[in-house]
Amino acid sequence: MLKRLIGEHIELFWIPNNKIKNIKIDPSQLDQILANLSINAKDAIGNKTGKITITRDYKIFTKEVGKGTGLGLATVYGIVKQNYGFIDIATKINVGTTFNIYFPTVID
Repeated sequence: MLKRLIGEHIELFWIPNNKIKNIKIDPSQLDQILANLSINAKDAIGNKTGKITITRDYKIFTKEVGKGTGLGLATVYGIVKQNYGFIDIATKINVGTTFNIYFPTVID
């Protein structure tokens, strides 16, 4: 699904981490987080080539002023807060922005 959202000029990498503990979140909300962050990255990359890497961190590129509605990140923030998580963001000019999203783990 994400590959269709971002287009052919952007590479998509998925690097799962089996050492991560379980979290309790509605799977559709996690899908919405991934979709919104990926669309945000697509808008930031524009017509250039680029890449999106998804691990348990989300690497996203910042958008230019006036691009998009800004609702995607607000939605991500709302979902994360609703699930008692938090977001840490780090930006490097001309490199990109990394969104680290943390959720509380659950005991099996």
